[in-house]
Amino acid sequence: MKQNSIQHLDLLVLDTEGYDYEILMDVNFKTLSPTIIHFEHGLKSGTMSKKQFNEIKILLNQNDYQLFIETSNTTAYKTHVLFNPSSF
Repeated sequence: MKQNSIQHLDLLVLDTEGYDYEILMDVNFKTLSPTIIHFEHGLKSGTMSKKQFNEIKILLNQNDYQLFIETSNTTAYKTHVLFNPSSF
């Protein structure tokens, strides 16, 4: 991102067939803070463990994200987008 002078990322979509946990845990939210993050948790299929998912929930909540959890996927929105859609 630095190499291409990208200063903001609106949407990060992860579908890495089992590596979403590792990627999200490696994100430095001080330098990369996407407005929306969509990732596959796959709890029912065992793609991610409950422990891993809970760690991601804590990490995202600590970085001002609210989560919408679906059957196999989760979408995390920065809190300011939920309460002020015009800021997006």
